[in-house]
Amino acid sequence: MALEGTIKDFGLPDIFQLIGLQRKTGILTLTSDNENITVTFENGMVVMADSSARRLEDRLGNVLVKQGKITGARLEEALAVQKQTLQRLGHILASGSAITTKDLRDALQVQISQIVFRVFRWRDGRYHFAPADAVDYDRENFVP
Repeated sequence: MALEGTIKDFGLPDIFQLIGLQRKTGILTLTSDNENITVTFENGMVVMADSSARRLEDRLGNVLVKQGKITGARLEEALAVQKQTLQRLGHILASGSAITTKDLRDALQVQISQIVFRVFRWRDGRYHFAPADAVDYDRENFVP
């Protein structure tokens, strides 16, 4: 059974707490006038978050540049490889020794946290949680 409603009626902290306490697996979709955010849960823990707005500060490459782990030029090179190979950017950078696995894990943590924290500032919108048996996320590089 899905969980859905408006943020005004049932606040986001309560929604996250309910999903966490019940150790649910599935996707929470949050919709406002100008943005859709999906937060993926596994056993009640956030394992992924994505935004339709694709804000520059939320992109993994920009997180790594801001942290000083790669240069803008190195990011451009990796993005060109990504366009050709369709591999994940983090994989390209880590396998090319541009960053360490720890750098990638830390950047993914920051990326997901930025998206989730931003949604907690919303005052209006809708939510829909769709339970699932399993969810897909970067298990190799992200710790819930």
